[in-house]
This record gives sequence, C-alpha cells and structure tokens, in this order.
Amino acid sequence: MKRSPFRLATVLRVRHVQEDVELGRLSLARADARRAADRADASLDRYRRQTTAGPSVTSAGAFLADRLHGERLAESVIDARADVVTSQQVVAERRVDWSFAAQRVSALVRLRDRHNEAFAAAVLLEDVLDADERTIARRHLLSSPNASVEPR
Repeated sequence: MKRSPFRLATVLRVRHVQEDVELGRLSLARADARRAADRADASLDRYRRQTTAGPSVTSAGAFLADRLHGERLAESVIDARADVVTSQQVVAERRVDWSFAAQRVSALVRLRDRHNEAFAAAVLLEDVLDADERTIARRHLLSSPNASVEPR
C-alpha cells in the first residue's frame, strides 16, 4: 500500500514537543504552588504555636523580644500567603499556555486525520477503478470475435 505523506507531519511533531514542554512547565508550576502552600501552612503553624503560648510574667525586655518574634512570624505568614497567590497565578498562566499548545496540536491532528481519511478513500477508489478496468478489458476480450472461451 502506498504511503500517505502528510505535509505537516514535521510541524505536528514540533507542536507535540511544544505541548510537552508546556505541560512540563505546568507541572513544575503546580509543584511550586504545592510547596508554597506547604510553606504557608508551616509558617501559620509556627505563628499559632508562638501566639497560643500562655501568658507568662517576664521582664519588659523579654516581652518586647517575644512581641518582635511574633511580628516576624506574622510577616512570614503574610509573605507565605502572598507567595501562594503568586504561584497560583503562575499556574493559571501555565495552564493557559498549555491549553493554547494543546489546541494547536489538536487542530493539526484533525487535519492529519482528515488527510488520512481522504487518502484511504482515494486508495479505495483507485482499487475500484482498477477492478472496473480489468472487468472491462476481460469483457472486451470475451466479446471479440476471435476470442477463445476457456475458463480459468
């Protein structure tokens, strides 16, 4: 059977590679978002442990040191939550990039499938025409006056 040369096969391979790259970037962004969420949870746990410690009678200097430490923990919680939001935005951007790449691949796959279907139809039509030509030639030979009728 003849080969069906799809003229955009190279482009399709490149688009598949681009889609894989975008999918990898999306996976990395998701992993970064998960790590950012874990860091935010850990910093919130540290802050809660610090602030839930019961009141204790200490000196003014110790109180100020505890307060400063608590403020730093609170800032780390805020920073970690900001990192989570930023990483989620990156995930959304990567998802859009991957979706665009997947659409481009999908369009080329549909073109390839239509091409293959048209090629298969052309091959079938060629087979039918060849069979018709052989039948006509055989009838022509049988209908000629000096044709011998010998079964095959």
